[in-house]
Amino acid sequence: MAQAGELRQKTARVFAQVFVDHHTSAVLRAARDLPRYLVDFLVGQYGLEGAERKVSQHLATNRTRQLLRSRLLQRRTLELLDFVDVRIDLNRGEAVARLMAFQVDGVYVDQDLLNAHPDLLQGGLWGKVCLIYFGSFEGESSRFRMAMVHFEPYQALIDLASFVAARRQFSTSEWVELLLRSAGYNPDTLLAGRDGRRLRWLYLARLLPLVERNVNMIELGPKNTGKTFLLRNLSAQAFTMAGGYASPANLFYNLATRRGGLIASREVLVFDEVAYTRFTDDSGTIALLKDFMESGQFSRGHAAQSADTSLVFLGNLQVDQQLPSAQYAHLFEPLPVELQDAALIDRIHGFIPGWELPKLTPADLVPEFSLSTDYFGEILLALRHLRYEEHWRGVTSTYPFHKGMTRRDATAVDRLGRAFFKLVFPDGQFTEPEASELLSIVGELRQRVEHQLEIMDPGEFFPHTIGFQMGSEVGREQPFPADFLRRSTYDDLDRRVNESPDVGEVTALTVLTANGRAYGGAVQMIQVSVIDGGSGQIRLTGQHGRDMSHSLRTGHDLLLRHATEIGYGLERIRTVDLAVHLVSISQYREGPSAGLAFVLAMVSALLDKPVRPALAVTGEVSLHGDITAVGGIPHKLTAARQHGRRIVLIPEGNRTDVESVPKGVVERMEVVAVKDIRQALQIAFAD
Repeated sequence: MAQAGELRQKTARVFAQVFVDHHTSAVLRAARDLPRYLVDFLVGQYGLEGAERKVSQHLATNRTRQLLRSRLLQRRTLELLDFVDVRIDLNRGEAVARLMAFQVDGVYVDQDLLNAHPDLLQGGLWGKVCLIYFGSFEGESSRFRMAMVHFEPYQALIDLASFVAARRQFSTSEWVELLLRSAGYNPDTLLAGRDGRRLRWLYLARLLPLVERNVNMIELGPKNTGKTFLLRNLSAQAFTMAGGYASPANLFYNLATRRGGLIASREVLVFDEVAYTRFTDDSGTIALLKDFMESGQFSRGHAAQSADTSLVFLGNLQVDQQLPSAQYAHLFEPLPVELQDAALIDRIHGFIPGWELPKLTPADLVPEFSLSTDYFGEILLALRHLRYEEHWRGVTSTYPFHKGMTRRDATAVDRLGRAFFKLVFPDGQFTEPEASELLSIVGELRQRVEHQLEIMDPGEFFPHTIGFQMGSEVGREQPFPADFLRRSTYDDLDRRVNESPDVGEVTALTVLTANGRAYGGAVQMIQVSVIDGGSGQIRLTGQHGRDMSHSLRTGHDLLLRHATEIGYGLERIRTVDLAVHLVSISQYREGPSAGLAFVLAMVSALLDKPVRPALAVTGEVSLHGDITAVGGIPHKLTAARQHGRRIVLIPEGNRTDVESVPKGVVERMEVVAVKDIRQALQIAFAD
């Protein structure tokens, strides 16, 4: 990290007009609820005391709103500090403004005012607003009672060329630290004692949706890591949708009002607390969302539109020892069920591992100095229009894409890589070590999405390396961080079962479903104990439902009826009771596929002999001892591989299903198709 004193002096000299001492702007008490970029502008424009006065006198709050309305009613004119957006009503041929803080709609706007400030029509602006109120108004606009007669935007004037030129006066380390400070972080505390080099790239990755058009990203992690703080405080063009309902009308286009939705009017749309977002008209909303994420276009009614909006999905995720909790079968489980669609997730370009980012303290969000937040936010958006094609061609010719990537993989790493390079190397000047380090992060962000898709839909997605070629190839078996290895689902119980399972212990493979659709696999441990002096009864404990109870009852009846015929001394089942317990390694899953596992676990307990190490099974049984086919074989084999199982028994009827499973999933496992209980017993107990 650069020396703060030297960097401070250099920043003050190079960026004299937009240099900010945050110890000053941070004490603007009246602006506590305003975004940071607006606070910085007000302090820079009016000074600390003037900014305090401006906010307290002209910003409508719950306490002052009615007082300001009364003043407008009496004086007929009013000056406000507010966020204004304007829509065009083509039926009436009118421009109509809405004032967010003042909470009024239907304000008349003259066309000359719109010509002077076109951004009012492109998502809106914060600024000084002058209103006139009239009881009646003669003429074409007689239905209006208010008009906006003056507007002064509160946003920084930027010169992108000067920003790019200024980059040459900073080393990469200095520049990255300045970017972090300008984003609202304090590197002095945030990166201290941690893997600072890696963390700084992850923090900057949060900026990429602002820097490049149509970048779709997700970040899941624990609470209080600042997921929402960054984008909300950098730009008015980043809109945060915290829970609530997402519909075609509010996202894309309202057919009733003929007004564009959030995607049509913002540069970045953030789905915060995405687990609590409900998608109305599920199929229609999701279909539109997938179409837009793929092409940047959407059709609603008779209108086909395009937009540059980047989408960001933010949510909370349980963490254990700085890795995702073992409760998740895949890392997209925290999303609403509607979004757990492989086709939609494949359109997400990058996955930021929020579990690696520390919880923020107040000191982490008070940098000693930075660029003005309003200036920095405008610069980030301006980078979208930076002519960078020649620079980027030079990068991709030196570091070509890995072979075997899909079209969506290529789109993802191209957009993320271009955005990162615009941000860190806007002048196109970089060294080989710097480029390699940055491009490896880019590949990882997309690889994490692909890796989860392998888990969710192994029949469709297969292991392959994503990113840029940088000399020696990176092996697929040791790709990037620890979460790729799924260590979080491979705990002490897994290790013991894979090395030396207990008597009466068998792994059952189950499939995860939502809305009737399979989206992953999981393992369920079955443990059976013998209770002497019984009468052939069973009792089942652990979380279960009808499917599990039915499978256990059928398996127990099978052994009661055919114990003598099967042999091995299993006749004792009629003189003992069996206690059966279910242990969920991931989350509890219900499904009709555990019959074979129940039979093997009961036999193991009766024989006082464990099954083979690292064994997993799936399949139902009939009362005659046949093993019947089940569904979800690709998902189940993927789950078995994640948990380290090396031998998997499947029904003979599912033999051909293995052909649809990628070789990377089964190449280190022995998958055996069995047709009846005798064959399964011979393999499970080896002798």
